[in-house]
Amino acid sequence: MLLGQGGQGKVFKARSPARVEQLRRSRSTAYQRLQTLSSFNAEDPKFDELTRLLAECGNPNDDSSHLGALKLFRIPDENNERSIKALGRLESEVDALKALTALKHAAILRLRHANVTERMIVTEFHSNGTLNKHLSKYRGEALRALEAFCPLANAVAKIHECKTIHRDIKTENIFVASDGHLVLGDFGIVFFVDEQRTRLTDTYGEHVGSHYWMAPWAYMTSRMSIDEVRPSLDIFPLGKVLWSMIAGRNGFSFWEHARPENNLELLFPGKPEMRLVNRILSQCVVRDEKDCLKSAAELESLLQATIIELRRGCEKPAVGPWRCRICGIGDYVREAEDSSVTVVSQSGGNDAGRRLSTYICDHCHHAEFFCA
Repeated sequence: MLLGQGGQGKVFKARSPARVEQLRRSRSTAYQRLQTLSSFNAEDPKFDELTRLLAECGNPNDDSSHLGALKLFRIPDENNERSIKALGRLESEVDALKALTALKHAAILRLRHANVTERMIVTEFHSNGTLNKHLSKYRGEALRALEAFCPLANAVAKIHECKTIHRDIKTENIFVASDGHLVLGDFGIVFFVDEQRTRLTDTYGEHVGSHYWMAPWAYMTSRMSIDEVRPSLDIFPLGKVLWSMIAGRNGFSFWEHARPENNLELLFPGKPEMRLVNRILSQCVVRDEKDCLKSAAELESLLQATIIELRRGCEKPAVGPWRCRICGIGDYVREAEDSSVTVVSQSGGNDAGRRLSTYICDHCHHAEFFCA
């Protein structure tokens, strides 16, 4: 079954050889049962078995373990520079997938079979498709999006530990597994930082990914030297993916997440958690590389801290610090001792004369009074 095609080749939905053989045996058995039936008697046990076998053969209920995405590359058998580079990219993708599959990370697409000579690979198949088709699931739900997104950041951190840079992170290259978790795939233009790897070119500009998603320090120079290929090139598009999940829209132009039409705080007024998300974006989706987080591990730590913040919400702990009841982000910090006030009660109630200390939110500066 054809799933899609592009400049590199075609992708098919495929069954494992073991499953194909199982179905072949079922068809053979169904034919034999059909031969033994003199009439179609619903009471005959053979008829029940025949019905089951025909249903299995006609509309097989394939388990995901028996399915794969078969990618057939369009690489001519020609000994020219273009074909050699295309074949080198395929070998690079196979090498990357083999190394990353060994990690057994739930958020990294796994390789099931590869044959460079036949120009084909088989990876996991996810029937739910890619993230760009499921953005509405997370729209306006910051905590839900962050919890689903954090394993992706961890996966990219592991990829970087393997001295590998993905280079083409976007919602179209992230799959949604049957249980809903996200899986990063398509390592076709992966870049090896390891000096022992064989490079196809001494520059980065030959094929660098999707212009709409890539960091500006990648596309504002026509070609980057290999020394300029750093993890920040993956962190920038990761930030755009996070924005897309929460905004429910597939990305935005350049690095302009703070423009009014893109600003999550303005898109979802009344949701103070969007300020925390913007804080993350301001360290990923940036104009200059110097302002970007230096590693995916740093991004993962920031995500985890933000998730803790949002889970804690505005619940008031038994002892301070107390979360601001206005913005829900900052904590109340006690002001100087001389800023306290004394309760005055004309009726002479029990609170008369009690001193209240002034606390100021360290984020939105809302003032509140608490008993000293």
